[in-house]
Amino acid sequence: MSLSFHLSSLYVCVKDMERAIRFYETLLGQKVTKKDPVYSVFDIDGFRYGLFAHE
Repeated sequence: MSLSFHLSSLYVCVKDMERAIRFYETLLGQKVTKKDPVYSVFDIDGFRYGLFAHE
């Protein structure tokens, strides 16, 4: 029996959405795909890196 594992998304909570977007745009070298005050996401070759606003 063989098990396979595939991670297709990761979500993190952030306190300051604008600051987090700037940080990840610099770190990842790409612009945010979807930008919203509550939820923003980066699509990276089929992988979704999501940011959730947390207060």
